[in-house]
Amino acid sequence: MKIFFKKIYNCKTILRIAIFLILIFFFNQQAKTQVYHYLTGKLIPDAQAGDLILKPGTFMNYNADFGTLVVPENRKNKNSRLINLPVVIVKSLNKNPKEPIFLLNGGPGQSNLWKWWFPDSLLNEHDIVMVGYRGVDGSVSLDFPNFFEYFKEKDTLFSENNFQQINKLLTSYLDSLESKKIDYNGYNIYEVANDIDIARKALFYNKINLFSFSFGTMIANVYSLKYADNVNYSIMNCAHPISYLQQSKNIINNKIDKLCNLWTDDSTCCAKSQNISKTINYVVNNIPNEYNNLKIPSDKLQLMIFNSLYSSQGIAMLFNTFVNAEMGDYSGFEYLSKNFDEHFLYKIKLGDCFLKINSLNNGHYLKSKVNNDSTLGRYLSSAENNFWKLLNSDNSKINKVEKFEQENFTKVNTLFISGDIDAVTPAENVKEYLLPYFINGKMIVLKNFTHDDIFVLQQKAYQNLIGKYYLHGIVDTTMYKNTPFNFKLNKSYENMGKMMFK
Repeated sequence: MKIFFKKIYNCKTILRIAIFLILIFFFNQQAKTQVYHYLTGKLIPDAQAGDLILKPGTFMNYNADFGTLVVPENRKNKNSRLINLPVVIVKSLNKNPKEPIFLLNGGPGQSNLWKWWFPDSLLNEHDIVMVGYRGVDGSVSLDFPNFFEYFKEKDTLFSENNFQQINKLLTSYLDSLESKKIDYNGYNIYEVANDIDIARKALFYNKINLFSFSFGTMIANVYSLKYADNVNYSIMNCAHPISYLQQSKNIINNKIDKLCNLWTDDSTCCAKSQNISKTINYVVNNIPNEYNNLKIPSDKLQLMIFNSLYSSQGIAMLFNTFVNAEMGDYSGFEYLSKNFDEHFLYKIKLGDCFLKINSLNNGHYLKSKVNNDSTLGRYLSSAENNFWKLLNSDNSKINKVEKFEQENFTKVNTLFISGDIDAVTPAENVKEYLLPYFINGKMIVLKNFTHDDIFVLQQKAYQNLIGKYYLHGIVDTTMYKNTPFNFKLNKSYENMGKMMFK
């Protein structure tokens, strides 16, 4: 009887082990193959890293292929799960196109599917390819709602208590990602650059061109260092050095001074304020804590003032608000500070932004100090630097990406395009931290252009410039005209505030 029961026990044990092994195999297979097409939502069977599933369609009335690219979540983890990214290939109008152009948008925390502006003139000779950014596009979208909720009703951002509380929230956020089996160490610009190359291989391109903007130029920089032999030409619009997020007080003041001189050259503007520099200095040091019984939090306002410097229209509205404030109307600033809560934070995926910023070596701005004075540049640089510091917990759980020193040279043919009044990604930083290390680099600085103006002003000249560079490496700026800065208002912060608060 004992032998019989022992045999039964062994059989049951063997059966349980067999079932257990089958289940392990099944779940392992599921973990590897549960990848879904981003458009159809259908399961991609037996998905493997590097797979690209395409489906024809149209993008902005042009023939295009839409697809899902399968990539490892973290290439440094041999057992990494697979995630998917959207890919859009907009077809060239030429039956025998030249090297394709890969677009790299700004951010971090923003999509790489260019719907706000698209360089369709390049389709005359090239396919245009957009590979979704991991952490924003595709199967993993990294929100950070607790950050929004914590700051929405706060009057101050950069108190010591807030820094401590945000560090706790960020640690909690990492724990929540772990509970969802999301490997947060796979979300950095190094992996984004690798995604671009795996897409290149999947599409059987030998060489590609890069077209990058703002944060995207950091990715283009990494790709140019790692995959230089795969790049034909690269255009970096409003370039940003890797890991250098510090905003310089002196540079911002220099841009403000240039804008004040441009204001002085305009008789219509002078009729509003004969000395706009004096107006700005007076107002910036006398903005009340509240207006019309509504608070004007200074930290939020300073970030929103800096945000206005991105575009010509933003600058025109900002200068108009300074003029009105000198006469006692602070409703424009009231609107701006309130707009921080309503719109500013919701433009980006803050979880993605947090991870990509924390994975860099950010000592340049974390350790920097701004000397106190009463200039607008000091207030804005302090606010911007503190905001990036707020997002950077320097958490030991987050691995730093492979360090790319600026002393690393690249031979990629690269054209840097900057605006001379761009305070966001100033040309001065490109000249100091980037251009010297691009052996075949060239740079142009467009007069009276801001950060966002690159794609907006003098479009024919811009299309001629980038088209010829991608075809022949020629830098042709002959179509650009020297035009005055336009302070004309299409709308105002004051009127926008009236609409918000009515």
